[in-house]
Amino acid sequence: MQTKPFSKISVSEIIEDCGLNRKTCYYHFADTRDLLKWTFEQEAIEVIKGFDLLIDYEDAILFVMDYLEKNQNML
Repeated sequence: MQTKPFSKISVSEIIEDCGLNRKTCYYHFADTRDLLKWTFEQEAIEVIKGFDLLIDYEDAILFVMDYLEKNQNML
């Protein structure tokens, strides 16, 4: 998505880049939007694990805002 708009990325391109077959991809994800949603969720979980939210909640919020700004072309 850094070099091509999300709307132009096909399942064929994804499975070719990842070395998967089409059935495997569709077994786990309904479409490219479903895959994108899962990817963001996984990334968010990993980021949140790095913060003590009782103490660092402001840092966590600032991190998310910065991430969204830097990656707005992917949303």
